Amino acid sequence: MEKKLNKLISSFEKRTPTINMMLWMVHYDQICDRICCHSSDCGSIRCSGCYSYLTGIPPSVRYQCIECEILPPETNNNPRPEICEKCFESKFVTHNHASWLKIDSKGYHSLVERKFGISELKQLIIQDFPIVQEILPSDEYCQICYDNFYDYDKNPPVSYPGCAFYHGNPIDDKLKGLIDSKKYNHSECLMNWYKMTNRNKYSGNLSYCKICIFLKEKSEWENIFLSVKTKISSENSILEILNYIEKHISIVIDQKEMEAILKGSDNKKELNRIVFNKLIHLHPQEWLKEIIKNIFKYE
Repeated sequence: MEKKLNKLISSFEKRTPTINMMLWMVHYDQICDRICCHSSDCGSIRCSGCYSYLTGIPPSVRYQCIECEILPPETNNNPRPEICEKCFESKFVTHNHASWLKIDSKGYHSLVERKFGISELKQLIIQDFPIVQEILPSDEYCQICYDNFYDYDKNPPVSYPGCAFYHGNPIDDKLKGLIDSKKYNHSECLMNWYKMTNRNKYSGNLSYCKICIFLKEKSEWENIFLSVKTKISSENSILEILNYIEKHISIVIDQKEMEAILKGSDNKKELNRIVFNKLIHLHPQEWLKEIIKNIFKYE
């Protein structure tokens, strides 16, 4: 097993840990420079099952499927699952593979077999695409083939499999993240695209809409930041607040900052200021900065 593990790890692309990653990786017994532990942007890793935050201080136990194609960590909506311990043990969080890589809070890697939530691999079918029911203007066209939606009955405009909100193609907006373009594709065109990119098979629930996935991630960030803001406002113990902040948003308050907090006339206001500045520095994504500004309301 050890030989198989070493061979697997050595096959992973090397990536130097970023400064943001080192906030939580400093708790590892040995720093990992492979893509199994690499994360882009702010260095955070989320569970693809429940969207919980896995890289607090110290980091949580997490699991990666080793039978799925191993794509670069910056791949948008990587279909390879990475899940928390609770989701790994749940029969309701399904996947078609049983062999997983476990990475514990000390960074120790091991190979494990999953006993729960093993599902069959399903084939995507045309009926999985939600049909956009409203009548579209004659000048609306498919974003893949650029033909108009003339033959609405035979090859209609569709949203993405699993989307209950009829989202169109996503647009990457600097301040808002992914937004809905309200532009659609023919069902056959989108199906052919998934076949060409080997994404026409799936396990578990249908989850092909990038906007839906983004909105879930955004909601979890908002929930975490709100919980930190509430903790700062309501908790009397500064130590309890600092422990909560480290675990949930990977913010470390150093000795100099701690002295400034304790010496200030308003401890909570000073702590709020420091947390705000650290979060803005930690997260390069502009849409996340907007959330931070709205919640912490510090100028």
